[in-house]
Amino acid sequence: MGREKIIPIFLMSLLAGVNLSWGIFEIIKMLDSSLHAPTPLLILNFVAVFFFSGGIVSVAIKQN
Repeated sequence: MGREKIIPIFLMSLLAGVNLSWGIFEIIKMLDSSLHAPTPLLILNFVAVFFFSGGIVSVAIKQN
């Protein structure tokens, strides 16, 4: 499988992950109005998003 298939899949999954994490961040911000600095929960959320996008890419590579 060439790079021309991997890169769009990676970008789409990364975009979906960032969108998901932004939504979770907005929910956390609504619940805790004093949130300005990154909390451990938020950092964990971004780490989970990168694992999520990496997992999608690895599945896509195995499929093709």
